Order: sequence, then structure tokens, then C-alpha cells
Amino acid sequence: MTVGIHTFFLGLGLFFAGMILTGDRMRKIAGQSFHKVAARVNSPIFGGLVGMVFGGLMQSATAVTFILANMVRSNLITATVSLPIIMWANVGLTAFAFLVTVNIHPVVAWTVGLAGITLGLYRGKTLTSWAGLFFSIGLILLGLETMGEGAAPLQHAAWFHHALMTTTSSPVMAFCMGILAAAILQSNVGTVLLVVTLAKAGAFSIETSALIIYGSNLGAIFLRIFLSLGMDRPTFRLVRFEDFFCLWSGALMTTLFALEAAGIPLVLAFVRHITGSVDLQLAGIFLLSNFIPALTLHPWRNSAAKLLARLWPGEPPVNTMLPKFLNDTALEHPPTAIALVQKELCGLLRTIRAFEGTITTTYQAEEFQTSPAFAAVAAATDQFLAQLVSKNTLEDRTARAVQYQRAELSMIRYLAEAVVQFSYYETKVSKTTTFHGICEKMILRVNDLLDATVTAAEQLTSDSVTALYEASSKKNLDNMALRNALQALAVSEGGESFAEVAKENFDIVLWIAHRFSKLLLRGSAELPEL
Repeated sequence: MTVGIHTFFLGLGLFFAGMILTGDRMRKIAGQSFHKVAARVNSPIFGGLVGMVFGGLMQSATAVTFILANMVRSNLITATVSLPIIMWANVGLTAFAFLVTVNIHPVVAWTVGLAGITLGLYRGKTLTSWAGLFFSIGLILLGLETMGEGAAPLQHAAWFHHALMTTTSSPVMAFCMGILAAAILQSNVGTVLLVVTLAKAGAFSIETSALIIYGSNLGAIFLRIFLSLGMDRPTFRLVRFEDFFCLWSGALMTTLFALEAAGIPLVLAFVRHITGSVDLQLAGIFLLSNFIPALTLHPWRNSAAKLLARLWPGEPPVNTMLPKFLNDTALEHPPTAIALVQKELCGLLRTIRAFEGTITTTYQAEEFQTSPAFAAVAAATDQFLAQLVSKNTLEDRTARAVQYQRAELSMIRYLAEAVVQFSYYETKVSKTTTFHGICEKMILRVNDLLDATVTAAEQLTSDSVTALYEASSKKNLDNMALRNALQALAVSEGGESFAEVAKENFDIVLWIAHRFSKLLLRGSAELPEL
């Protein structure tokens, strides 16, 4: 009996480790492809197919939902297009449950053996990534096999039988057990795999197993509530839509269970008719517990979204001291994180303006300094990029993209300081001099240049970056005309020292904008395709 306990917990440990490693590796391997494909979804049917495929690959509807939420936040996809992807991702992830219905021992032996040998002999990044994925899947299968071996002798132990009877003594208890297990595992797939293994060992009946499976769909709601804190309302409502789907699934499937208990043959009768294998029956129940809710909710998905909009209307107050686009969940998916950082950098650029206030004799100090909000958002963006590097093993191209974005952030900070210095001399110092007119023209020129900088950073096209490159050159005719006019006025009216400082400040702004255009030209080639 002691051996059975030891074997069972050994299998449980292997299973937990395999689930964590598999989820991480699947999301890293499939995440970037999902990002590209989801951005091209143009119909609900295509969206449903994409959801099923990547739900199966990533084995987490929560991961799919948060990637989509970040894409919506960065305007790469609309919330309406995201809804069918989210729903049908829940159907796709059920595919993994059918894996444990095969003759598991040779699968475990070959999967763990070949993957382990590959990891030991090869160092190629792509090959070892896939080998690591199959090794972690092998750990799951080995854990399930070991748990099954340990659970079989435990059936004869009175305390084990009593514990099972207590936790599954009522339908409500079984349903809540599924919620709790999925919340602990942070995966309804993992819960179902455990249920299938224990049911094969005789621990659960098919009725009890079905209720645990129905409850498992609700287990991840608590994690999503925590992860969605601080999101803006559109993305917050998108995450709540996944919760709505899970609640609909639980309500619908328990209703069907109650009807079947009353004598109407439905889900359980169907899977029993299809196969006599317990594990295939439970895998089928898991599939139907997501397929039926997705099928019934699909025509009403937009109505459900409108209901959520009424429950959580409007937008929360904007905190200008915090980044508008960045959030911790994006750190799990580097391509999305890079897209959000680019949005944040463009937002920082939009806040930089040369001072155009009326020339008076009274000035406030804050008129000529970088705003606290700008400094706070810039610092948070820099910290976000540092966390992105430390938390992920980035591919070479992605790592270079992060390096360029950090360089862009530094240039934006320098540009802000240069524009502040320029504004101070071009307005305050010139307010009582004959240079007022030419300085106003230079201020307008700098603001036009800043607009071109924003356009180049947003579009990242060769035309927009080239336009910035040419507009910021000292050899640009407009820039040369302003500098020559300032020098000529200094010679005719006096004030050469002021003219020299004003021209120097103007040249510094031009130089930084020019360097920024070169950085964009090189860095845009390293950004992942969005």
C-alpha cells in the first residue's frame, strides 16, 4: 500500500512538471505564428478555425485570450474579430485529452527517449525547442502512467475509498471539485487528464467524471480575474468574454446532465453509444463540453459582448503616469510585447512639442521641462523592456528588435530634452528682442519635424522614414533658410551670442531627429512581422 502511495505521488509530480513545461514551450513555439495568423482573420468561420488550431497547439484558452487582448490593445485586431477565436480555442485544446487514450507505454518510452537524446546531443535552438516540447509531453504521459499504477492498489484502501466517496458524494461536490482542481493546476486540460487516469483506475464513475470535467472549465476564471487587473475596458471585457463562455459552458452542460439524470439520453448516452472505452468516453465528454457551448453561443457572441459592455461600460480614468499599452501579461509573448512597446514609444513622441505659448513677461518653470508623466512612462517602458529580456529566451531577431527599441527610447528622451532647451531660448530669451519673428518660425519648423518623427515611428515605412531623414538634415533647404535668416538678423541687429545659442539648440534638435531616422531605418527591419 505504501508503494502505491509513493508511486501515485511520483506520477503526480512528473505530471505537474510536464504540464508547466509543456504549456511554456507550446506558447513560445506557437505564439508568434498565432500572432501573425490572428492578425489576418477576416471572417467568423476563419476565426473559429484559427481558434481551434492554436487552442490545440497552445493548450490554453487563457493564453490565447490574453494574446488577443494585447493585440486589441495595440490595434492589431478588433475585439469583434477576436470573439470566435476565443470561443473555439476552447474546443481545440480538448485534442490533448485524446492523447492519453492510446497505448501509453510505448509512446512514453519513445517520446522521452528520443527527446532526451536530442537534447543531450544537439545544441541547435529550433531542434532543441521541439525536443524540449516532446520531452515535457513525455513527462506528462509518464506521470499519468505512473499515477495509474499507483492508484490501482489504493482502491483497496479504506481511507482512499472513503476520501473519494466524500469528495464525490453529490453532483455539486463533484462539480466544485473540478473547479478547484483546474484552479490549482491553472489548466482544465490537466484536470481532465487526471480524471481520465483515475477513472481508468476505477476511482471515478463516468457520471462523476463528467461533472468534474464540466466544473474544470470554470477553474481558470480566478486566474484571469487577477491577470486582467489594470487592463483598459475594451481588453478587460474581452477577457470577461472568455469567462462568460466558461460560465455558459458550466450552466449548459450541468443542465444537460440534469435532464439526462431525469431519463433523457443526451451527452453520456451518446459517448457510451460511440465507444465502450472509458478514456475515450471522457475525452469525448470533454470535447462536447466545449463544442456544444461554442456552437450555441457562436450566433449570439456579439450580443454577449454588448451585455458585457453594459456591465462594464465606458473607460476608467486614464493615469498619465502609467504606460497606456504595456501590461505584465504581454511579457509572456515577445512579439506582442514589442508591438505594444512601439505603440508606447509613439505615444511618448506625441507628447513632445516645442513651446508655442504667448510671449509674456511671466513664465512657469514647468513650461520648460520634461513633464513628470513623460519621465514616468519612459522609465516604465525601459523597465518593461528589461523584464522582457530577463523573462524570456529571445530569438536573435527578437533580441535585436528589443535592443533597437531601447536605443529608440534613449533617443526619444534626448529629443525631449533638446526640444525643452530649444523652447526656452527660442521664447523666453527672445521675448524682448528683434529675434521674436524668426524664432516663432523655427518653433513651427521643429513641431513639423516632430510630427514627421511620429509618422515615421508609427508607419515604419521606407517613405515615412526617408521623409524624416530628409526633413531633419542640415542640408534641407528650409532648415538652411532659417539658420541663414537667424545669422543675417544677428549681423544687422546685433545679438550674435543669442543667435549662436539659438542656432546651436536648433541644430541639436535636427541632429537627434536625423539620428532617430537612421535608427528607425535599421530597427524596423528587425521588428517581427505584425
